[in-house]
Amino acid sequence: MNGFSTRRLIVETWADAIAAEPARSRLVDELKRLLTPGVLEHLPEPLQIAPGAGAVALWVAGRGREAAVYTVRHAAQGHLIGLLILAEFADEGGGAAMHLVYLLAEPEWGKGYASELVAGLVDWLAEQGRPVTLLGGVANGNPASAAVPRKAGFKRSDALSDRDTDMYIHCPVQAAV
Repeated sequence: MNGFSTRRLIVETWADAIAAEPARSRLVDELKRLLTPGVLEHLPEPLQIAPGAGAVALWVAGRGREAAVYTVRHAAQGHLIGLLILAEFADEGGGAAMHLVYLLAEPEWGKGYASELVAGLVDWLAEQGRPVTLLGGVANGNPASAAVPRKAGFKRSDALSDRDTDMYIHCPVQAAV
């Protein structure tokens, strides 16, 4: 899955960017500006960045081993505004499922990019005819992020949610023929 675009966003796999220098160094530099404490605040521990020199490069290597990661760039200006992380696994019924995480730079919050990104992902998967269940967790106390999956047709799952995190699920939709 190489990526997709929406009206304002270009979403592409970061595989080429992390494969070799100097592209990897450029991406790490962009991520140092993106992955601020505010952006990381509501993410689970495995997605946090350890302090110290080289921490962002280590974070990039870790994400690349465990998930498909996509850069999210502003279509008109080309600068990095976020990341989309998709960790694929088999659901209880043996079908395909993906855990979805999206990160946006703080200056881009409140502009509708997250809603556009998630809706674009749902549309892209449907267009490909990929029946994938999407799951996304939102930390309690983060109502702006909780609105994003709901706008894209996700439903809150009581069974998967806990006192710290609301889990949202989007069941597969087949592409129209």
